[in-house]
Amino acid sequence: DGGEAPPLAWHQTDLWLRAPEAARSTFGSTGQRTVRALVPTGGQRLLFDLEVGAQARVAFRPIVETGSACRFTVAVRAGDSGGGQGEWEEQYAQVHEPMGARLPQRVDVGLGRGDGGRVELALVARGVDGRDCRPYRGSPVVVDRRPRAPVRGARALAPSVLLLGADTLRADALGFHGRSPSPTPSLDRFAAHSHVWLDAYSSINNTNPSFVSLMTGLYVKNHGVYDLSTRLPSAQTTLAELLSGVGYDTKAVISAAHLGHAGLRQGFDVFTRPGGQFFAETVVDMAIDWLQEPDDDPFFLWLHFFDPHVPHAPPEPFDLGYRPEEPAGMSAVREWTAFREPGPVVPSEQAGDAARGSPRLYHGEVAYLDGEIGRLLDFLDASGLGERTIVVFVADHGETLGERLSFYRHTGLYEETTHVPLVLRTPGQRDGRVHRGLVQHFDVFPTVLDLLGLPVPEQDGRPLPGARGDGASAPRERVFANHANDRG
Repeated sequence: DGGEAPPLAWHQTDLWLRAPEAARSTFGSTGQRTVRALVPTGGQRLLFDLEVGAQARVAFRPIVETGSACRFTVAVRAGDSGGGQGEWEEQYAQVHEPMGARLPQRVDVGLGRGDGGRVELALVARGVDGRDCRPYRGSPVVVDRRPRAPVRGARALAPSVLLLGADTLRADALGFHGRSPSPTPSLDRFAAHSHVWLDAYSSINNTNPSFVSLMTGLYVKNHGVYDLSTRLPSAQTTLAELLSGVGYDTKAVISAAHLGHAGLRQGFDVFTRPGGQFFAETVVDMAIDWLQEPDDDPFFLWLHFFDPHVPHAPPEPFDLGYRPEEPAGMSAVREWTAFREPGPVVPSEQAGDAARGSPRLYHGEVAYLDGEIGRLLDFLDASGLGERTIVVFVADHGETLGERLSFYRHTGLYEETTHVPLVLRTPGQRDGRVHRGLVQHFDVFPTVLDLLGLPVPEQDGRPLPGARGDGASAPRERVFANHANDRG
């Protein structure tokens, strides 16, 4: 009709979901943190028949754990609905050596299809010089650009809610909290267009009780969960239950098995957790897969990221001290830059602690997490969901990196263990606002309900000052925290 073409949005085809069941596997890195991976079955080639959009590319991690080197090849050929096919075109062929339990750098391969169309994609892996090898293709996806299509919550009358909860992330590890060089370009950009509370403190210094506080708006002494095994009593009401009760689709993806014992399944339609831990990219892939399913109801999506908890094992090249020059989002990284003195670091055991870590690798984990959250936020904004979603980024507690001879144990109620980042973006927000004054991290609970116009039950939280822009609430005079395991 002569009108403007619809804006292009990012689209992801998760090849792990499209592959035969026998080809689906997982790859466990240091500390049993896993990514979803593909392995060959009955041969050395995996084939996918796909409809792709513009600028299509395939991305994966070429993993060779042990044994001989493997040659990874990506080939593509055009197809059509009538069954006709073109010639195979090899787009990538590279030998990769075994890397042990490390995650190699992600490979991004353009499919050479311009405006898209139907293609057949072949992923091939063979041993070098006739030797056997066992390859994994970690986190395999095809990414392209397409006209905006219906996604979850896009037509809902009420805003959706995305809660991003980072584990073991101290506030001073982030660029927008003053760290320089910044390891967090994506979160820095997000913060520049959001509300940021620079003086936010957790209610406790361990994971399960902290997230119980976030989900109930209660101090630890009032919900009674102090450790990693006690469950929240079912009589308590969670944010998920309140939102589910007014028609929200609810989903949680958590990255550490022990968080599944906290009793926070209450109110979630879908609650996904690993046997051990997930890498951040696995959480983001699951989130995008779910968000791409059209549904008219608003959603509440809680994503828990175990990065940057010990053992510190960020993928390449974050482990070497590099992060993207600019926030890449869903795009391939064009250029890398150093956020510390580059070079390999060997994690060490400190003060008799068996958890292997390093302050430099800790910040590598933070940089890696930043890129994955940037990928999700780019998808959200390109799909139009950013205009209709309250997005919250917060941590459960901080981490010790040698202060008072405490290494990677988040022991003690100190600045490094209780001062956490807290960022909230309202639907369609463009301007950033920085707020000073004490707040508790579980003030998120009443703030979300208040922004949605829903009744706020009696609890300990207060609407975050400035979130509504009307000056209706003020910072706290003081904040409180309990020590893990009820130690004071």
